[in-house]
Amino acid sequence: MRALPFVLATLLLAPGCGGRSGSGAAPAGPHVLLVTVDTLRADHLGCYGYARDTSPALDALAREGVVFEQAFCTMPTTVPSHASIFTGTWPLVHGATSNFRRLDADADLAFLQRELADAGWRAAAFVSMEPLAKALDPFGGFEHIDRPAGHDRSSEEVVDAALAWLDAHDADTPFFLWLHLWDPHTPYRLHPDLMPRFRAGFVDDLQREHGFVAGHYDDASLAKMVDLYDNEVAHVDRELGRLLADLDRRGLGADTLVVVTSDHGESLDELYVAEGYAFDHGEFLYDHQLRVPLIVRSPDRGDGVAGAGARVARPFGLTDLAPTILAACGLDVPAAMHGEARPGDLAGRPEAGAEYVFVQRRIAGRQSARPFLVGDLVGARGPRHKLLRNLTVEAEELHANGREDRARPLDDAAAREALAAELDAWLAFLAGVRSAGGAPVDERTRGQLHGLGYVDEDDSVEEPDDAPEGGGDADGSGETGGPR
Repeated sequence: MRALPFVLATLLLAPGCGGRSGSGAAPAGPHVLLVTVDTLRADHLGCYGYARDTSPALDALAREGVVFEQAFCTMPTTVPSHASIFTGTWPLVHGATSNFRRLDADADLAFLQRELADAGWRAAAFVSMEPLAKALDPFGGFEHIDRPAGHDRSSEEVVDAALAWLDAHDADTPFFLWLHLWDPHTPYRLHPDLMPRFRAGFVDDLQREHGFVAGHYDDASLAKMVDLYDNEVAHVDRELGRLLADLDRRGLGADTLVVVTSDHGESLDELYVAEGYAFDHGEFLYDHQLRVPLIVRSPDRGDGVAGAGARVARPFGLTDLAPTILAACGLDVPAAMHGEARPGDLAGRPEAGAEYVFVQRRIAGRQSARPFLVGDLVGARGPRHKLLRNLTVEAEELHANGREDRARPLDDAAAREALAAELDAWLAFLAGVRSAGGAPVDERTRGQLHGLGYVDEDDSVEEPDDAPEGGGDADGSGETGGPR
């Protein structure tokens, strides 16, 4: 296969030079591979400092590319976060504020896949979860969306489907492939050939529960659940290694912009003592649910991979991802994408700019009995601190980044004031572009989400004021959570 006539350095200096295809000719840009691994924490990968051997393939990719050390999702919930990745804006703008809400069809939105398709890329998606595919399907851009016949499917099946599509694809026409890999999501599956990396003689005698499950786990079973999570990460890493090796075998790897990230993280055992909460996401705007990996390998310019081995310390919100990909492909960034294009980061030349990311928590679903954690929760994360604001009960909490402790929020007036000003400015900006909210999903999709264990507004059960301190039901069963 001939190499694509793509010079990354030129495009990074002039991000608008690619323009629109229009003529029908193939654009002079890279192939693009975007992989979103559901529920993948950054700090459980070796390239982010984790001691366990969970991620040899991703660690190798990190050595060849750029690692974003502080990347954050917009909302720790699958459909809203993916919608933000593809639209370059926040859930309050695109309207999908829970898994049970559609994107707002009347909102002024642009979509990564549509921009690439309009410019001549062939776009195809391979998704593990049917409702996620359906969320983006109405907005066009993908010529093919490969989805499971049931609720969800494994990483092996998704990678197999993508490789089959490549078998039939003309590699002289740039492609945009999106793969969504589900496996690290609950319930964590055991992979017997991988588990010995983490625990010898592992016995799978666990009753897996997630969410507000006070009293369900003892210390030993909490540790074994973390082992299971890590063995799931290792499994997905192996499938990613297979995918990347196959691209190289086809002669496509050097011509492909590879982007690997996640829609959100996961609370493992960190909140179990304080909140009776474990192995879930969506309820808390804490770093273990918000911080995600972001590893990008740029095409080879002929003198080595651009930015190889670089690490970007400046915070990166996933609203910045679509604008950055478009800029790296030589395309203009639509005004409807509110994220920042940062193509210099991909070449190992980190761009200066804002040090803040803005996040929100979905309202839908069962929630903690603690008043501060019920209602409309938003946050601003700065270089050292995070300010959380509950718009429903008009309360705030200040935390040190990565050290959120609801029992002892910080009392630092200067830090609170600085973050409050940033949060106020963000909310004021949103007031001019905010969606009225997406419509509820149809009954079939609602049933599929229920089949995956998701909980929506209609299922939510308000807990009594005298609910146990750890969260969970008044009867102590703790059976209030569902995967997000």
